[in-house]
Amino acid sequence: MRLIVSWTRRVVPAIGLALATVPAQRPEPVHAKVFTALVRTTVLAAPRLSRPRGFTASPLAVASLPAPSTRGSRAPVRTGVPLTPVARTGAIHASARAAIDTLVDRWHRAAASADEKVFFGSMTPDAIYIGTDASERWLRPDFERWAMKYFQRKSAWSFHPFDRHIVVSCDGNTAWWDEHLHTWMGVCGGSGVAVRTQDGWRIAHYHLAVTVPNARMQDFIAMTNNPADRAGTTEHDVMQTVRSLFAAIGQANPVHAGALLDDGARIVRCTRDNGTASTESFGVSQFLETIVAPRRGRWEERAWDYRVRIDGGLASAWVRYGFYIDGALHHCGVDAFEMVQRGDGWKVVSLVYTRCNQECREPARTP
Repeated sequence: MRLIVSWTRRVVPAIGLALATVPAQRPEPVHAKVFTALVRTTVLAAPRLSRPRGFTASPLAVASLPAPSTRGSRAPVRTGVPLTPVARTGAIHASARAAIDTLVDRWHRAAASADEKVFFGSMTPDAIYIGTDASERWLRPDFERWAMKYFQRKSAWSFHPFDRHIVVSCDGNTAWWDEHLHTWMGVCGGSGVAVRTQDGWRIAHYHLAVTVPNARMQDFIAMTNNPADRAGTTEHDVMQTVRSLFAAIGQANPVHAGALLDDGARIVRCTRDNGTASTESFGVSQFLETIVAPRRGRWEERAWDYRVRIDGGLASAWVRYGFYIDGALHHCGVDAFEMVQRGDGWKVVSLVYTRCNQECREPARTP
């Protein structure tokens, strides 16, 4: 203990002297002010301590340190002090959390009151909605078309959120949250991502999931592993393969695209130019090469309308599509898919599509 006291008496005054000789070029941070005050107290107290031999407190060191406050008096209150960067960030994040809380609550209420304008208007144009079924990964345009029949009712669906947690990114432009919801399916879990846009915060991603009590997990596994339950399939399962292929093309991802095509699949393109029809045929490898070929802009293929027919392990999908480059409609046509069901899902065995650069009219969409 004596060693520590002796070291403090010798070293701290020297530090105070060194700090006093450095010219001040910018306002001191808070932590530096606290340290300076500590050093100053030690320097002023030095006469009452046993100083090292030959040590004399420099008048410059003492004079340059902040003036001491009178013992027992309160420090003056400073007004109009600007917020530190940390305080400013905290205020921004608190404001963002409040805005997102309002956004998500209004979004859920819009579904409960069948207000499609507010519901879909609260989402970004390229938003993704993942539902409770394994096949449900909806892009906003497809989600709108599928859900419109529910918004014709007095209430599309009614979810009541609770226990929400919101986190905002460091730059204040992205946020994500998780929540629980009381639904007709019981308690569900939801998680989402929101982004700040020119029009305010919008939902870019939402994932709805049914919760299963741990005590009932074995019953749930037994039920979902029942072959009789897996025998049925819906048009959503088939269209999920179509959407996944569209996404792989847009992302220039031949690995994901190849996983959706049967090994012997054939792709045929039909075009009409100046009244002359022509066709071009591709194998799988050649088709995948076109996906990763040098391209200009951002590609996106959207399903405008579709018809699906299923018979056992055979499915046909007739899909009207629009092809967009950097968000602008470039051409349109029809994709005719033939698929077979394999052990790992639906595989495309044939794709015949038309391409037209004229008379492409995008169908009306909900604002």
